[in-house]
Amino acid sequence: MMLRPATSLCASFLLLAAGIASSADEPSRAQSQPPAPAPKPVSARASSIETPAPASLYVGLRRSSYGLRKQNGDDGWWLSRAKTFATNFPGAQPLILQIVSNYQDDGSTEIEFKRPASYQGSTTNMTFRRGSKLNHEQALSAYDAQGVKAILQFEPGNADVAACFEMAHLALGHHPCVIGLAIDAEWFRTKESTDQTGLPIPDADAQRWMEQVQRSNPSWVLVLKHFEAKHLPPKYRHPHLWFLTDSQEFPSQAEWLTDMREWEVAFKGSPLGAQFGYPKDQKWWAKSALPPIDLGRKLLNELPDYRMVLWVDFTANRVEFGAN
Repeated sequence: MMLRPATSLCASFLLLAAGIASSADEPSRAQSQPPAPAPKPVSARASSIETPAPASLYVGLRRSSYGLRKQNGDDGWWLSRAKTFATNFPGAQPLILQIVSNYQDDGSTEIEFKRPASYQGSTTNMTFRRGSKLNHEQALSAYDAQGVKAILQFEPGNADVAACFEMAHLALGHHPCVIGLAIDAEWFRTKESTDQTGLPIPDADAQRWMEQVQRSNPSWVLVLKHFEAKHLPPKYRHPHLWFLTDSQEFPSQAEWLTDMREWEVAFKGSPLGAQFGYPKDQKWWAKSALPPIDLGRKLLNELPDYRMVLWVDFTANRVEFGAN
């Protein structure tokens, strides 16, 4: 229907006023810039992240097929110690850092579970151990039954980390005990590093892996580990990105705590973990009555950003973790 001339003129004024009001509420745009979503910066927390850093406290052990070989087949031995250790820290969740691949001298990684039938990606720089001395499927089933959590760690070498993570999700991600994935950065492209301590992990890689882990399970964490903070992402942070130090060979407990403080400064505000109890430090930690408990309490009392306390498998048979 045609509007009468007066009505048409009024409508034109109304539309013009509405357009002016609408444009006043919008931010100005450069005419030459097409509308497009802003890229995520890797130097800061993504703007879509609203949840705070995880507050959970995890206490337990590192476990590998080579750390304490005579206990490889006894899942109950590890469960008992992880649970006993955690009871000494109010509110702590028992955890086992499960090493599922081992770095090889040729730069590859040996994965200790079968290649998933549904995996169609690359296996370059990977081998798959037959008849693993540590049955990870069996171990994780035992953790499920006992309420002990697990993080699956790779020593990737030159293997593609994203491919490793995809296979772990397909092969072992169905276990309720699994709460995340990890990389030991000492074994990240190690043969390419001049000092054979791995290449530093760039922010972009950390972000890409974190996003992959979140797609696998939004509640999972990504743990990046090294004995030197400079090997870990300098700027990228995420509430589910944890940094774990496995530094060792300290002259004293005081020197160890100094190093822990330096890590807290380097990654201020991010959840941290400490992996300790190495044989080369036994000269000072053995002076304590209950080294895992005493050192763990000392660490948590002085440095609250530490939310993961792990005793290494290499000496797990030399100490007590509390009253059984």
